[in-house]
Parts: sequence; structure tokens; C-alpha cells
Amino acid sequence: MGMYRMAIYLMNYWESLVRTLAITFSASFLQIAACALAAYGFARFNFPLKRFWFICVMLTILVPPQVIMAPMFMNFRFFTFFGLTNLVGVESMNKLNIYGYLIMVATGMGLRSGLFIFVMRQYMRSMPMELEEAAYVDGCGKLRTFFQIALRDTIPMLVTCFLLAFVWQWTDGFYSNMFLWEQGVMSLQMSGLAEVYRNWFISTGWIPVNELRQLIAIGVLIGTVPVIAIYVLAQRMLEKCIGQSGLKM
Repeated sequence: MGMYRMAIYLMNYWESLVRTLAITFSASFLQIAACALAAYGFARFNFPLKRFWFICVMLTILVPPQVIMAPMFMNFRFFTFFGLTNLVGVESMNKLNIYGYLIMVATGMGLRSGLFIFVMRQYMRSMPMELEEAAYVDGCGKLRTFFQIALRDTIPMLVTCFLLAFVWQWTDGFYSNMFLWEQGVMSLQMSGLAEVYRNWFISTGWIPVNELRQLIAIGVLIGTVPVIAIYVLAQRMLEKCIGQSGLKM
């Protein structure tokens, strides 16, 4: 148990666990909410350049985020709200932090957002229009129909996408390194464990390689335990949702 205690101490495990759970849950919720709204628009409404914008959504699936790393860094490092702040004399803001990350996921540009928009759009297109048409006849607007009719029928897909978003964001390293490096999230704690261990023994000038490998393995294990626990607890719900949604895993 000595190596486990050392890994928990060096990773600042419990504080990092609570912080990562809060950030990941909030980001996943905002991401699925934004993707569901965008998917409903693509599935049910016609608007100018609809096919063009949907192709752009598909490109976010095909193009790795590393390709747009430089412009993404510049846009969030010198964030100006589409240039409006410069018009009123306000200097650009540095949004390479958790606020910039939440802004990104809330606007449908988070990790795998294009995939979620695509699968939810396909699912919503298969839903019958009769219930929504009946809601329109009863006086419901488009937004109320979305919340009271479409979302209720899309619950299996929403749960599936939420669980996938949670797991992917928990283990993500790209966006965490860019936006969440001050938060000490679990993925960064796991990836930086070897460096922390080296600094711990820097005064001795000697690093036991076997213990380092063992410590890294333990760090990865305890870092992924929450994800494994969530999968075990939500396994039946996930299988039921996948079966109802028609996804092939």
C-alpha cells in the first residue's frame, strides 16, 4: 500500500478528483445541451446554407483538433467576443482557462461535439412528426416543442452521448493542456506523475526505474477508477439506451 499512498499524495488525488468531477460534469452537460439544440435545428428546420453548415459540422469530426491548435490558441489568448470589445475600447482577454473551455463546449465546439450533433440529428430525423405538429396546433412554439416533445423522445440518445462525453473529457489531454492546466484535472495529474516523482527524488540524484514504472501504473489505475465505476453503475442504462437508439457499438 506504500506505492498507492505515494501516488495519491503526489497526484493530490482527492482534491483533483472532486475538481475533475465538477468540471467534467458541467462541461458534458453544456456540451450535450448545445449539441441537442443544434441537432434539432438540422433535423427539423430549413435555413439558408443548411447543407454547408452541416458539412462544417462533419469537418469537425474529420479534422483533428491538433490541426487548428494554433488559431484556437490565438483566438482564446486574445479573446474579443467577435471583435466587439475592440470597438468599445476594451482590451482583449486571455480565455485560456476554464471559462474559455466552458464557452467552447457551450457553443457546440467541444471534444467530439460534431459526432454528437451528427448522431442526435440522425436520431431526431427518425422521430415521427405527428407529436410535434400536434404541439404546434395546440399553440406551442418551436422552443417549447423542443423541450417538451423532442427532448423527451431523445432521452436514450442524450444519456448515451452524455456518458461518452464524460468519459472522453475525463481522459482528454489536448484541451486539458490548453485550457485546464491551472485546474490540476485528473488527466494532467496522470500524465505528469513521472515528472512529479522525479522532482520528489531530485535531491538524491537517483531514480529507481522499477518503482517509477510501478508508480505510473498505479497512477493510471486510480485515475481511471471513477470512469470504471461510472460504467459499472450505468452499464444497464447505457445498454438500454444504445438498444433504443439503434447505435452499433
